Order: sequence, then C-alpha cells, then structure tokens
Amino acid sequence: MKTFLLSILLFFLSFFNGCSNDNQVNQEIQNLRTFTKLYGYVRYFHPSDEAATLDWDRFAIYGVEQVRKAKNKDELKSTLEQLFYPIAPTMQIYKEGEKPESLKIPSDATGLKIVAWQHYGYGTNIPEFYKNKSLYKSIRTNRVNIKDEQENSANIAQILDAGSLKGKKIILKADLFLNLKDTNAKGYLWISGYNINKNSYYENIIIDTIRKAGLKKHEISYNVKTDDSKLMFGCSFDGSGSLQVDNMEILIPGEAEQKDILIKNPGFEEFDDKDKPKYWYIYENGFTIKSSTVNPVSGKYSLLIENKQNYENGQIFDELPKIGEVINKPIGNGLFCQIPLALYTDNIGTLGNRNDFPISTLNKYLSTYDLGNIYGFGTATNHIDGEKYRGKEIKLVAAVKTKVEGEGNQSQLWLRIDKTGEGRGFFNNMQDRPIKSPEWHEYEIIGKVDDDAKSIVFGGMLIGEGSVWLDEFRLYYKNEKGDWEPIEIPNNSFENGNIGNKPDEWSAESPGYTYKLTDEIHYKGKKSLQLEFKKTIRTNITDERLADVIKIWNVFQHFFPYMDVVNVDWDSELTKTLTETLLDKTDMDFYHTLCKMTAKLQDGHINVSSRVSWKNQRLPFNAAWVENQVVITSSGDTSKFKVGDIILSIDNKSAEDEMLDKEQYISASPQCKRWKCFAWGHFGSDTAGTTAKIQIKRGNKTIEVFEERHLDIWEYIDDITRGSIEDLGNNIYYVRMDSVTLEEFNSRINDLANAKGIIFEMRGYPKEISLDLISHLIDKEVNSPNWLVPKIIYPDRENLTWDKSNWQVQPEQPKFKGKIIFLTDGRAISAAETFMGIIENYKLGEIIGEPTAGTNGNINCIMLPSGNSVTFTGMKVLKHDGSQHHLIGIKPTIPVKRTISGILNGKDEYLEKALEILGVGLNIDSTPIKYKKK
Repeated sequence: MKTFLLSILLFFLSFFNGCSNDNQVNQEIQNLRTFTKLYGYVRYFHPSDEAATLDWDRFAIYGVEQVRKAKNKDELKSTLEQLFYPIAPTMQIYKEGEKPESLKIPSDATGLKIVAWQHYGYGTNIPEFYKNKSLYKSIRTNRVNIKDEQENSANIAQILDAGSLKGKKIILKADLFLNLKDTNAKGYLWISGYNINKNSYYENIIIDTIRKAGLKKHEISYNVKTDDSKLMFGCSFDGSGSLQVDNMEILIPGEAEQKDILIKNPGFEEFDDKDKPKYWYIYENGFTIKSSTVNPVSGKYSLLIENKQNYENGQIFDELPKIGEVINKPIGNGLFCQIPLALYTDNIGTLGNRNDFPISTLNKYLSTYDLGNIYGFGTATNHIDGEKYRGKEIKLVAAVKTKVEGEGNQSQLWLRIDKTGEGRGFFNNMQDRPIKSPEWHEYEIIGKVDDDAKSIVFGGMLIGEGSVWLDEFRLYYKNEKGDWEPIEIPNNSFENGNIGNKPDEWSAESPGYTYKLTDEIHYKGKKSLQLEFKKTIRTNITDERLADVIKIWNVFQHFFPYMDVVNVDWDSELTKTLTETLLDKTDMDFYHTLCKMTAKLQDGHINVSSRVSWKNQRLPFNAAWVENQVVITSSGDTSKFKVGDIILSIDNKSAEDEMLDKEQYISASPQCKRWKCFAWGHFGSDTAGTTAKIQIKRGNKTIEVFEERHLDIWEYIDDITRGSIEDLGNNIYYVRMDSVTLEEFNSRINDLANAKGIIFEMRGYPKEISLDLISHLIDKEVNSPNWLVPKIIYPDRENLTWDKSNWQVQPEQPKFKGKIIFLTDGRAISAAETFMGIIENYKLGEIIGEPTAGTNGNINCIMLPSGNSVTFTGMKVLKHDGSQHHLIGIKPTIPVKRTISGILNGKDEYLEKALEILGVGLNIDSTPIKYKKK
C-alpha cells in the first residue's frame, strides 16, 4: 500500500510547475531537499569554530522541524538563515539572480593561521564518531581534533637476540597495576618472534589482555621458533586510565637454576633526563610514559603509562583550500549558498563572528532535545574464550525478575557463538519465549559451540520499557560422560562493583537505558544488575527519520568513493526517499525505506542496522537461482525441504517475484545481491513466528508445505560441507579457505607442497590464511591490489585526489609444486577478493566458477540521529592494472554454473570441473548435505 501511495504521489507531483526538478515536488519536499543540501555543505566544509561545537544530529532534527513549516521560498530563506548563520556566520544564502557579497579577508594576516576541513575518507574521529576505530579521519587544520582510538594506544618494548633460545619455551612475567576509567580500557603483556626474512614482528605474537583493575603478576609463555632472529616483548595500554608496570623478567622453565635472561632496566629504576625509561623503546601516541614513585612493587620506581586527551593539530595531507576560496552552490527553491572553505583564526577563534545570530541561543535550545529510546533495547554482555569448548554442548542459566507492562515490553537471555572468521555461529535470544514474570525464576538456553568458535558471548536484555533484574549467570558444558560441568564466568553474580555503578567484567551500553548494581533486589548473594528504561521525551519520530535520511544522503554525496561507477541518480533518490519517509508508519517501514535507498549504491558492504532489523526470521533452507528457477541447495529440515526441490511460490507470490522483491532491499553487485538474498535468509523471510505457505515442485509432484519462520535471518545453512583439508586421492588435496586454520594448514604444508594438484575452496570468506598461502605460490615478491583513500577538501566529490597504497607478499618455502585451482563465486567478498585479485593478476592458478562479489575496501560506518547505523565501503580498490574492480569482481578463467540436475544428484559441479582439469577420474563421495550454521 505504501509503495502504491508513493507512486501516485510522485506521479501527480511530476506535473507541478514545468520540468524543473525542484518545481516537480511539493513545498515540504522542496524545503527538506534544500535543507539537506545546505546541511551537508556547512556540516562538512564550513570550517568555523561555531560549527565544530554543534550537536549536528540534534540540529538535523531541529532543522527538519523548522523547514517543514515554511510555506514559500521567502519563508524558507528566512528559516535557513535563522538556522545556519549562528553556526556558519561567514556563509551567505542568496536568491537566483542575486550576487553574494565578497568574503571579507583581513588585509594584515600577521599572526593568523588558516582553518579548513580535510577529510581522509569520511572521518569517524569527528566528535560524534571519534570512539569508533577507523583509519579514516576528518580534521580542521590548526585546530584541536580528537584522534580515533585506532591510534589511541601506548607501547613499551625491548628487543633480544633469539640466539640460544631457539627451540626453547620462555616465560615473560611482569607486575601490572591497571586503573580503569572506562569499561573498554585494557592493558596487554605481549611477546613476539621476529624473522628477518619475513620482516614482521607480529607473525607469532602472544598476548595476555588485562581487563580487570588492580595489581596482579601476569605471565605468558612463548615457544621460540628456530627461524626467529629476534624476540620483541613489552606492555601496551589503550583506553582511559593508566597502567603501572614493574619487575619485567624472562625465565626458561625446566633448566637447573631457572636461568634469568638479562633484561635491561627490568624494574624501571633508570630514567633519562626526560623521565623516560632507559633501554626501552616507547611509543606514547597521546599518552604519557614516565617514572612513578607511587606504589612500586619493588625498588623506588615503577613505569606509569597514562592516558591524556589524544589530540592532533596541523594537517593530514598537503591539499588545502586557500583563504578566499569559496563554493557557490544551488541548494534548491531558487536559492544558493556561498560558503568559504578556509578561514583565518586568531588566538580567540575563527574570524567572522556575528552577534545578530548567537550560537549560544541555538545550543541552549538543542540541549532540550532528547533523542530518546534510541535502540529499543538495553543489554548486558559478558564473554569467555570459546576455543576449548568447540564442538561441545553448552548451557546458559540465569535468574531473571521483571517489571514490565504492555505489548512488546519484555526481558530475554541470549547466547551467541562468535567465530574466528567473519559470521556468527549458534545464536538464541529467547525471542520465542520472552520473560515477563515479576518473580525470580531461572531460565536456560542450550546450544552447541561451533567447531571454529572464538568466543562465547552471553547476557540479558530489556526490550522496550520497564525494568529487569539479572542475577546468578552460569555456564556449563557437557563432558564425555554426558554430565554438565561448570564454566567459570567472571563476576557471574554481580558481587564485584560499587552499588549504583556498572558491574566489573560486564559491559552495558545502550542509549535510553540505565545499568547499575543494586542491593535492593537480588536473587542470591547481596547484589543484582538492574537494567531500566530511562523515560525520555522523544523527538518527533518522523523528523528523526528525515534527519537520518539527510545524514545518509550527504555522507554518500560527498564521501562515497564509488559514486562514479554506480548507475544512480542520487539527487532523485533524495526526493524519493524523503517522500517515502513521510509515508512511513512504522519503524519497519522506515527500515525498508533506508534499505531501498542504499541498495541503489550497489555496495556489498552496505548494511542498515536498526532496532527492528532483527525481527524478521528466515525459513530453514538455502536456495539458489539456477536455470531460471529457485532451487533448494541445502536444508535445515529434510523432512519438509529436500535438496533439489524447486520453490514455485511463497504465500501465493511466485518464487521469482519474491526473490526480486527482497533484492530491492539488498545493496550489492548483481552477482553478490542474489547470493545474499538466499544465503542471508532474505528470501521468504517475514515477521518472526509467522507461517509461510510454500508451493514446491518435487520431481513430477507439486506439494504444499507450511513452515513457521523461526530462524535468525543471519543463520547460514551451508551447502558446502567438506572438511578443512581433505586428501581426495591420487595426490590431490582440497583446502577449504573459510574453515581451515593456520595450525591445520601448517601441519599439512609438506603434503600440500608435494601434491600433484590442490583445489582451494574460496566460495566464502577466508578464515585465517590468505597471504600465508600466497607466499607458497610465488618465486618473487608480489603486490596487493591498489588501495585508494579519497582526500577531500571540496564538496560533491569535486577535484578528488587519492592516497594510493598497497602492500607486498614475500615468497616462502616450501613452494607448492602442483597445479593450483581456486573455486569461487559471489560469496567471495572483501578480503577474499584481495586474495583472489593477487591470484588473478599474477596468474597463480586457474579460477573456476563465477565472478566474485565486486566489493572490496575497508568498511566505514555512519551513526544516525535515530540510533540506526549504516556501514559502507570507505575506500576505492582498483585492480592491479588500475581498472575497475567494484561491481566487476574477479572473473573466472573457467566459468561454471550450477544445474538443477547437478544439485538434485548431490554434485558439486565446480569441484568436478577442477578434477577434470587436473586430469584425474576420481569418484568423490558425495557428502550428505546437512544443516550447518555459519
């Protein structure tokens, strides 16, 4: 219905006032379009101090509220002046046919400095984003800018010759005192081997992460490798707070006298005239590292690593706007803006202030805005190492008490397995059995730890309004006898931590909710954790959604590195999305609106995250578009869905129409979009708990199946079931890149080196090895594809320059001698394409299958006023020859497509083609397709 109304509205609007784009739409849409464009120009390019102090998310909502009221061009111009002159006093808004005043420039610039924006990509270290780790930066020159956390760490280190230690186990010990000022702060004790030929200190690094405050002696062990030339060791710290270090020592266990290795200045008793420790390499990077006489463990001193505000001045690249350089841009409604790109500053601030539009009045008003219950749920989280429990059943138990009323307000426990590669393993959040009892009860979740698990993550949540109390979390695993054995959880009963504060070892962050330890209500012990919805005055929901659209549109308009190769009229998309947003009734409606908007950019890294995006659930099968039919390729319920079944319709909609309908919400190249539609569970998905009527053709019969949607939409029902490394016979090996570990790879490296042929499975994302493999395929150094980060000083991606880089891979022994073949398709994305790009350029093997995803480059993120977020590709990646990679991907040297007959008969036609090329007539056993989460 909403799509129909939108179409009718746009149809009638197209007849208004001739064919000018702005005149084709009604006044409200015109006003919003004009505000959107001016917002982007001022937000990201006007360098005033006033603009830098603004809460731009709240301003976006406030601005939307104001401009929607304007009845004509003159009212709109006046409204925009009231909005923007306080934050951009040197800008001008003028009508078509008018000439703006020249920018006033001081005749004497003695002692003045130049302030201008420089964007290294879309910088996530600007005020609202700086806590996110990112290589992208946005700064104003000659101004204090908060650095992003990627660089927000300090290190101390020493280097030893490996010498006689080769082949021995050594132990590194240190007394460490951690003082935390935020829950994300961490200390590290680490040691690493260094091979001169590899030229990397971090090939074999061992790290102990310290998260708990207080003093403790920490130790880690390292088996010195025979090819280690040097050993590097030390401590690191990141976050707010401090780390004190004392009594660093290295021991060799098992030798007669526990021989000490002489570390220079191990107790930090010697310092230079700058108070820095002698014989230690230090990297402060926004921290202070110095001697301390406060509470040394022994001697007179210890070493103190302490966080200070991490700022940077200057500029991040050479390109810079000049004083007097302005942009004059149309913003719609016959209005234009003139914005200076560079301003002078004195010791007080950027020049050009005006008293008739004070910034203080605007800031005071914005401070009354509360973005409200942004995410719709609050959650408390803990995690433990999952590797030792791989393949085992686990059980989470916890006590919960609630105070909730009304539909949708509830509590849930949740348990998730995070894997070593991308993707998620087992997940259950009790969505089908919400907790609403006002009395204490124990609840449990039982699952299985995935074979490639990295972490077991768990917690409790409050959805909607009300309060929930959590207590007595316990984890168990099932041993070989079938008994449940306990797994230790740090601070499982919330006894550690001060009343009214967050508990030790747990993280709990969601705007709109409060988290605190309480002794007023508890299950056992003396405390529990209370999650409570904080009652707020929510801004107008439609204004908030429009503000999201405005921010998204501007980020892609000014910063998206692939706008030149995607076929999209981004200006028209602004009109469509604003119009559709005004029609949206629910959060799910708006989520779909944002998905459709961003899908036009065909970027496989784009993902819209919303508080409702997890509410839809999938059907228990995977499928593919084969010979113009939707064919089931793997099943989670073989009693209802069989491999080779052809889906004819879902809920009386043809399977093809269902596929095309879901694809309009997916951002990716065509080859990746179709894969995501099926593998990521979009096909056939709908509200959790609803029942789908599915018409299936099985052989010569047509049957109807009814199935409840009950699986998380991200659960991947894999149609590739082979092991990590398999000996196929005749000296042919199969290596599955999305599951093989570095340890497994190295354990079979001699077999692979002497193999007649190796088939590498790259229909997915590499787990641990990629460059490790390439090193064994080459005789001389090779390069990665070209990475290009945009250097932006002008709006609308004008006059872009690029920071170009790549990296090198060195050859290693043993060299793989056999014929090399790679299997790939649209599932190979991002890092997989970096790998396959090297294979393609240097012709290191045959590539069998279909094109890869055509999406590569580091991911960036946009945090939105509503609390939604959008990820996207922040840099451009080109092929080695400088040609386009985006949308194209890596093309196979030997194309292969699946057939319905092949699927029905359990054949892997990619693998069969590889075996044919290797010239062996092997009879590969067909492994039964089974339900496997990825």
